[in-house]
Order: sequence, then structure tokens, then C-alpha cells
Amino acid sequence: MARALGRTGDYARYTAIYDAIKIVFNEQYFDNATNSYTYGDQTSYVFPLYLGFWPEDRKQQLTTKLLNNIKLKDVHLSTGIIATKWIFPAPVSYTHLTLPTKRIV
Repeated sequence: MARALGRTGDYARYTAIYDAIKIVFNEQYFDNATNSYTYGDQTSYVFPLYLGFWPEDRKQQLTTKLLNNIKLKDVHLSTGIIATKWIFPAPVSYTHLTLPTKRIV
């Protein structure tokens, strides 16, 4: 919003804050050795995806892990009331992320 309003100083300041939070979040919750977020459940992938926190060089691997988790649960979301709303905008931002679906007969 600051950029849209031409407030370049505010934009720079808030971008720096966002970048700092992203770094601290990933230092705390992302495990480079296993290429996964702490708990490994759907919410632990969806939340940082929604916030744009996924490391750029790990997006494909994280997408695969999230989709495999969904498939392992018989194509059910286990994101709960909090994170379910965040998973559906994901395919817009990540064109390689296509959520599996089941047809209800």
C-alpha cells in the first residue's frame, strides 16, 4: 500500500521489516537438512506459503511435500479452521501447485 501511495520511505521500511521477519521465521521453523517446516503437517507448509516465506530455491520441493501430505491423507485437507483459507489462493501464486481433488459422486 505504501508503494501504491508513493510513500517510498514507508515502503522501504516495511519491506525491511517483512524481510527480517521472513528470515527469523525460517531460521526458527525451517529445517534445511530435511527441507521441511518443523511439524511437517499441512498447516506448517501452507502458513509460510501464504505469507511468501518459502525459500525461493526450495519452492518446488516444498510444493511436492505439501501435495504428498494431502495425497497421503486420501486427498483431505488437515489444515483446520485457521489455514484452510490460505491454501486456495496458493495456485494463483504458484502455478506449479495444483491441488488434487476428488469427485463426489
